[in-house]
Amino acid sequence: MSQAASPSTGKNYGLALLAFKETYGRQWRICRRDYRSPAQIREKRKAEDARAAYFQGETVRET
Repeated sequence: MSQAASPSTGKNYGLALLAFKETYGRQWRICRRDYRSPAQIREKRKAEDARAAYFQGETVRET
């Protein structure tokens, strides 16, 4: 595992927060979502939205 930046300065603290956010988004598993990461949940939702829009004849907005 990589080690987070030391929050001794404001810049390092910000970098540590960004690193945490990236790690959380890719790896953290959420029990109430069948132990999928937030990134997996977002990808599934985007696919479901695109499928629904296709069947309704709409275009999907990028977020």
